[in-house]
Amino acid sequence: MFVVFELCSSKNGVSAREIERKYDLTPKSAWFLLMRIREGMGTKPPWWTDATVVVGETFFGPKVKRMNNKARNAHYEAHINERGNLRPTDGKTPVVTLINRDTGESYSRVVNDVSGSTLRTAINDVADIPTSTSTPTAIRATSASAETPAPTNGPTTAAANTSPRTVAAPIRPSSTSPS
Repeated sequence: MFVVFELCSSKNGVSAREIERKYDLTPKSAWFLLMRIREGMGTKPPWWTDATVVVGETFFGPKVKRMNNKARNAHYEAHINERGNLRPTDGKTPVVTLINRDTGESYSRVVNDVSGSTLRTAINDVADIPTSTSTPTAIRATSASAETPAPTNGPTTAAANTSPRTVAAPIRPSSTSPS
């Protein structure tokens, strides 16, 4: 109990050696105890059912105009395409964020690209979305430039256009959850 308190209240963390000295434990026991506490405090991907999920993507990385000459030249050589152009997103890391509209809970993760299949996989990892083609359209992508909503065969929940690509999906309850 005291180890949990020290771990939570310490600004810079607690080492296994410190726990070993304070509580007269063996090094292996102190390390194992800290690892179990850290594992229990860790965050796992959420599993949302019966919720509205909003998906947004962004790119993290340096601005080319703020790099020094050596870094800029290395960046151009690594990310220039066959036509000699450099896109603003080249060399940046794509990140997808999923937000549960009902609770405000969010989950972010790094992805390889922001294609539709990657976004679908990211949504399926945290939410229960129907995949059958016979069900009404449950996911609707809207664009900031589009004025009219996409036609649907059934009720959908529309999301506010907060980014160029927003996806809203009503999540249906399921009797099973992933293990």
